[in-house]
Amino acid sequence: MHTASDELGRGPVVLRRWRRGDAEELYRAVRESIEHLAPWMAWAAHGYATAAAAALTSEAFRIGADRVEIVHDLANVASGANPRRLGFREVDRRAPQEERTAGEVGVDVVWRLCAARSGDGMTVPGMNSHL
Repeated sequence: MHTASDELGRGPVVLRRWRRGDAEELYRAVRESIEHLAPWMAWAAHGYATAAAAALTSEAFRIGADRVEIVHDLANVASGANPRRLGFREVDRRAPQEERTAGEVGVDVVWRLCAARSGDGMTVPGMNSHL
């Protein structure tokens, strides 16, 4: 089994592991922007969420996962567009496993993408053009 990379990049998106030193700056940024974060979620615009999901999915398959699932509340239609763009398939709708928050309807939509095995390891069906 492989070890996950410390940093992933896809287009303009770079994801990296949290570092202990990030906590204070993150707290400050969220505290100063809390009124704007909830209604706008600017970080999710411009394809960043799709690029981040593609990078994380690719990394999961690289280190040996045989499938990846994405779960979102039914009310969050925009979140459903991301797995759909990446070739995930909706496999379930169920009661949420966590406490419901404001704006949620209380139905989790579950999307799944399974890795295909080839002679040279795992491939990601339907995602290669996105990665």
